[in-house]
Amino acid sequence: MSVNIAVSNQKGGVAKSTNSINIAGALASRGHDVLIVDTDPQGYTTRTLGFTDE
Repeated sequence: MSVNIAVSNQKGGVAKSTNSINIAGALASRGHDVLIVDTDPQGYTTRTLGFTDE
């Protein structure tokens, strides 16, 4: 069984990326498989999780 969780809000600066990272971390620490998809053009979640261009 899979569960989809979406964090969205059109307003900028309301901690969407931070909340997504924290939710994913909490679920992963409980043994769940987690996939985060960063659709933000600024790529904050991607950079924060350590994925950067060489």
